[in-house]
Amino acid sequence: MTKDKAYILASSHFLCEELPTNWRDLSHTGMEEYIEEYKCEFMQNFPADYVWENLEALAMDFLSVFQSK
Repeated sequence: MTKDKAYILASSHFLCEELPTNWRDLSHTGMEEYIEEYKCEFMQNFPADYVWENLEALAMDFLSVFQSK
C-alpha cells in the first residue's frame, strides 16, 4: 500500500468524500477547507487540524499493518 492510498483510505473514515488523488498538492489552507467541507457528522464539532491528526494516525496504522505482511 502506498502512502497516498493509505491517506485516501483513512480519509473515508472521517470525511464524507475521500481525499482527492491530488491531495498532496493542496495548500494547508486548501486542506483545511476540504476537511471542513467534507468531514463526517460525528466530526462536525472538531477543528480540521484534529480531524487531520486522526486521519494521519489511521493512515500510518494502515501502512504499518500492510508493510509488516
